[in-house]
Order: sequence, then C-alpha cells, then structure tokens
Amino acid sequence: MSNAALYIAHQRKSDGAIQSLEVHLLEVSRIARSLAAKIGLQDQGELIGLLHDLGKYSSEFQLYLKSAVGLIDQDEDEFVDAKGMKGKVDHSTAGAQLVWQEFAHHGEIGRIVGQILSLCIASHHSGLCL
Repeated sequence: MSNAALYIAHQRKSDGAIQSLEVHLLEVSRIARSLAAKIGLQDQGELIGLLHDLGKYSSEFQLYLKSAVGLIDQDEDEFVDAKGMKGKVDHSTAGAQLVWQEFAHHGEIGRIVGQILSLCIASHHSGLCL
C-alpha cells in the first residue's frame, strides 16, 4: 500500500516512522482497557480507546496530516497549508458523536452512559470538557 492510501495516525519525529491509524487505535484500546479494568470498566475503556481518534479517518484530516509530515508534496494538488490548519481540523469528536448516536436511544440510562463515554472521547486532548 502506498503512503498516499494509508490512513496514518502519527509520524515519529525521531526517525520518521509512520504509525497507521488502525495500529494506533488498537494499541490505545488495549492500554485503555487495561487501565479501566482496575475499576471494572474494561469494555468501556476499550471502546473509548478504539473511538478516540475515529475522526482521523476523514479525508480532511488525512490531507492535513500528510501535508504536515511531508507525505504530500507542496506541489501536489492535494497539498494543504498544514500550519494554517493546525488545531482547526476536528478529529476528537467523531467517535464521541458515534457513541452518543448509538446510546441516546436506549432510555435514560443509555443517555447517561452515552454522555459519559462521549465526554471522555471528546475530551482526550483538552481534559474533561463540561
């Protein structure tokens, strides 16, 4: 698979190694599951980990990230001004929105669970937003 077709999550600064989005989400879900297991919420932790960067699957975020790390050359039509877009391409709320959509229709308890999980996902860069 070419770099252009690969969904990426990060590029390590020290050696330029690329972490695929799939690997990133699976690794974070494993860690979050383990941490949440300490309070008996391993399934919820795994779900949060899997969904925390779901928005990175958007073409807008991929163009931003690939332009920022040099995987898209500035002379290519797809290149975007990553410096100007930094912090403006939402990737944190897609997973939160999905959780809310799935849980919101399951009564009062479903709405509460959906809100809690969505807040955790949407807040993963900023600290808990209230």
